[in-house]
Amino acid sequence: MWQKDGIEYQSEYRLESTSELLGIAACPKCGTDMLVIPHVLEGISKDSNGIVESGIRGI
Repeated sequence: MWQKDGIEYQSEYRLESTSELLGIAACPKCGTDMLVIPHVLEGISKDSNGIVESGIRGI
């Protein structure tokens, strides 16, 4: 999450090909944030190809 102009924002991540929303979890080995693709037993980096990040306004 980040704060811009006094308003809190956070990001959501989707697959570019299907617009499917991805979950966010911490890697159990190193604690780094990763994205979780539904029905896939592996996490991927937020910087991976085919991932679209969009900022959404927090409450």
